[in-house]
Amino acid sequence: MKTRIPLLLTIIALLGLAACTEAQENAAERTAEEAEVEVAEVRSALQSSLDRADAHLNELEADLAEAGDAAEEGLRDTMVELREERNELAREVQELRYDSEEAFKNTQADLKEQMYELEADLAEARLVAIDTREELHVAVQEHLDNADEQVNTLENRLAQVSAEAQDTYQEKLRDLREERAELAMQYEDLANATAEEFDSMRKDVAHAVATLEHKINQVTREIEVEIEETAQQVRS
Repeated sequence: MKTRIPLLLTIIALLGLAACTEAQENAAERTAEEAEVEVAEVRSALQSSLDRADAHLNELEADLAEAGDAAEEGLRDTMVELREERNELAREVQELRYDSEEAFKNTQADLKEQMYELEADLAEARLVAIDTREELHVAVQEHLDNADEQVNTLENRLAQVSAEAQDTYQEKLRDLREERAELAMQYEDLANATAEEFDSMRKDVAHAVATLEHKINQVTREIEVEIEETAQQVRS
């Protein structure tokens, strides 16, 4: 004997299925809207960094033009490379899309790493372009002070992550402080260098400054991701 499903139950089931489908579509639409907002926010932040890089590039180009033939050898080629690096990054920023959460996070991380590299290369070029001892001392000291401030800020933010993560990042911050201390020693040696020694040592110091800045940016990004993941775990 066949079991007949009452018409009313069938209608209720169909209505429930329709409501479920509509809810899923609405959720998908909301997710798409949220994705668009997130892409716009990331693109805006990266564009702000590109704008700062443009300002520094323009200043450096103006300095090279003023220096003429006296400009540091190789700096003009470096400027061309920096412009190409900047333009390629700008193109990728404009092409940023949200295909999936994982893909978006990976692309975002890659773009930020490229930005860190551009900023570090630019910082090194700007320091190499300085040809007077006094100006270089002021510039390097400013980088040292900024490094201290950034590392101290990162240490304060570790309260927002797990105890296990704190141990990991405390070790990374110790490494940054050690590298900063080594840079400070190079800075002191530079201050006492002869005119002949100064020319070669300033390039080493410029490279060390750029390397430290790059590493601080990387650790900053790692801690930001860790804080975000910790917050998500708490909400769930």
